[in-house]
Amino acid sequence: MTKSPFIGTGERASELLGLVHTDVCGPMKIQAKGGYSYFITFTDDMSRYGFLYLMKHKSESFEMFKRFRSEIEKQTGNSIKVLRSDRGGEYLSENFIDYLRENGILSQWTPPGTPQHNGVSERRNRTLLDMVRSMMGFTDLPVNLWGYALEAATYLLNKIPTKTVSTTPYEIWKGRKPNLKHIKVWSCPAYVKKLQIDKLEARSDKCRFIRYPKETMGYYFYHPLDHKVFVARGGTFLEREFLAEGSHGKEIELDETQEETNETTAAQEHEMEFEQPFFDVLKSTQRLQSPTIVAPEPAIVQEQVNEPEPAVVQEQVNEPILEQIQQPLNPIHEPLRRSSRAHRAPDRLNLMVQDDLSNEVHHNDDDPKNYEEAMQSLDRNKWQEAMESEMESMKINKVWTLVEASKDIKPIGCKWVYKKKIGADGKVETYKARLVAKGYRKKEGIDYDETFSPVAMLKSIRILLAIAAYYDYEIWQMDVKTAFLNGELKEDVYMTQPKGYTSMSDHNKVCKLRRSIYGLKQASRSWNIHFNKTIEKFDFVKCEEEPCVYKRFSGSTIIFLVLYVDDILLIGNDIPAMQGTKVWLSE
Repeated sequence: MTKSPFIGTGERASELLGLVHTDVCGPMKIQAKGGYSYFITFTDDMSRYGFLYLMKHKSESFEMFKRFRSEIEKQTGNSIKVLRSDRGGEYLSENFIDYLRENGILSQWTPPGTPQHNGVSERRNRTLLDMVRSMMGFTDLPVNLWGYALEAATYLLNKIPTKTVSTTPYEIWKGRKPNLKHIKVWSCPAYVKKLQIDKLEARSDKCRFIRYPKETMGYYFYHPLDHKVFVARGGTFLEREFLAEGSHGKEIELDETQEETNETTAAQEHEMEFEQPFFDVLKSTQRLQSPTIVAPEPAIVQEQVNEPEPAVVQEQVNEPILEQIQQPLNPIHEPLRRSSRAHRAPDRLNLMVQDDLSNEVHHNDDDPKNYEEAMQSLDRNKWQEAMESEMESMKINKVWTLVEASKDIKPIGCKWVYKKKIGADGKVETYKARLVAKGYRKKEGIDYDETFSPVAMLKSIRILLAIAAYYDYEIWQMDVKTAFLNGELKEDVYMTQPKGYTSMSDHNKVCKLRRSIYGLKQASRSWNIHFNKTIEKFDFVKCEEEPCVYKRFSGSTIIFLVLYVDDILLIGNDIPAMQGTKVWLSE
């Protein structure tokens, strides 16, 4: 007797978290860095967005589910309705079942011996492991870094298209399209700047990229010499050189340890109670040589899963412990037969890194490079509003006056600089346009003299913050909008009119600058001198040893002001007095 084929498709969930698929994979033959031997996956049925957690022991599955549930329900505002899993002991524990009942979560267990009914998780685990083998096989990194490769694969899988959903899992889960500009080739070398260096030391270390952090911007890097993992904001990635080497291709034995056991599960024992009388009847009928007719087993509906084999990615993962753990592999006495064919990763895993430099994926934003690009972009109305706001600031501060251009006047040029400010959620908060003078054409001694401008030392800021924490002072932070436009110019500087704001009647005129503008060599110094003169009128006294720290004492009222270019830190014990200072500065 054979099993009936699995045909048909299951019903898909109609909302996020309506059905969650889960499965535990492990133990692995080689422990991951940090002592991890297992991992558990959770996949939303509607979006196919996946989550992955590394575990040291299988018994941690219950705690990982509670962590997963509390985190995603807070983020999405939805609650888990159904949890589908196999009949693993970790899901059948009394604590797990009681927790699901108390929270109104229905549990769906697959019948014994039918992993096909949990096809989403089974396919997900296989895709992840295949990706990790491919990623680890293309590098010479230690095999115990497979945990980082697994988390990077999960992160990628959520952001690429899949046959089971119309767009990408990330777009359905987050409600916006994923940004792939920061994606790098896994394990590629990168030069990362050191935080503390001596004058004669190298300024950067050659490390290997291994993961995308969830809790901060940047990348996780592995230092081969120190065997340490750390986070850095960025680096110089050598993706092309890494792919051009072409000398990689080792076999990775990343499989689950098969535990042999003679014990049978409760479900199997329950089935055997009904099967044993059937075999007894079958033996007796065979002795009588009478034919036996067996009714066909009813067909079982299988949930077919079509998930892409390429990359996978996860945004919610446990951070592995930064310590080196390696287990020796069993020695192989007889040499294995190897194919002489060159091994290389498929094109779909090369993450759009082309030989043509023009198609290289950069980490920079797609901001317009000039006025023409801004006016031809889809966001031209936003950029137009940003330029109008900048020009309004110029008029309010009376930055220039239009004068007739003569042969003796050689005006410097100007250009618009555009920048999108991205918030913590990845969305564009503001569109900013800045008019910048081409100050690199100015000559020292003719167009400007001194350019030095002091800033507050970091140790001074730390000392004042320590004083504020000790005495429980108020700390306010302020930013001066268009700070450089407040500085007054002593030299005669002429500039061409900005693009898009030249009238036909004044097209032969040039701008004579009365105040400093962004891009001028002396802009920061002019702003600092102007601020110093102005703040002293409000009874602030400059510190002799620190020219960017000011103090104001009046009876029991104490106020400190720290200036760092155009950022202001206000520290004091009297809120009304601080508010008055803030209003005075804004005027």
